[in-house]
Amino acid sequence: MAWSAGGISGSGSIQNNVGGTFNISISGVKILSANSTNAGTINYSGTGAFNQLNSNTFSSSGTLNITSGIWDSYGNQAFNGPIVMSAGTQLRVQSGGTTRQNTGSSIGGTGTFALTGGTLNQFLPGVSRHIPFRSIAVFGIRPAA
Repeated sequence: MAWSAGGISGSGSIQNNVGGTFNISISGVKILSANSTNAGTINYSGTGAFNQLNSNTFSSSGTLNITSGIWDSYGNQAFNGPIVMSAGTQLRVQSGGTTRQNTGSSIGGTGTFALTGGTLNQFLPGVSRHIPFRSIAVFGIRPAA
C-alpha cells in the first residue's frame, strides 16, 4: 500500500497485516485521522510533518522506519515492535498524545525522539530506568507500578 498525497480520515481503520508494507511518502503537512494498526512494515519518508490526530489510535507490533521528515503524534500510540529512525528525523509526542513503549519495542538509529507535551509510558520489564533514546527531555520519570 502507498500513500503519497492528501489526508486520510473517516470512521474506518487502516490495517497493515503481517508481511504487508505501507509506504508513506509525503510533502508538507499531512493528517491521518483514522485508527491504524501495523503488524507489517511502515516506511515513512517525508519533507514535512505527518500528523496522527488526538481522536485516533496507532498501534504497531511491526516495524516503523522513519527515513526522513517528522512523525508527529497528537493521538495515542502503542509500540510493541522496532522503531528505526535515520539521521535528521524526529518522532514527536505532542500535547494530547500518549505513547506507550511496550515489551518488544526498541528505538534505534540516529533520529530524535521528542516528548513535547504528551505522555510517555515505558513498560519494559526487567529494564530499570533505561530510556533507549538518542535525544529526549522527560521530567518526573518513575517506574510503572
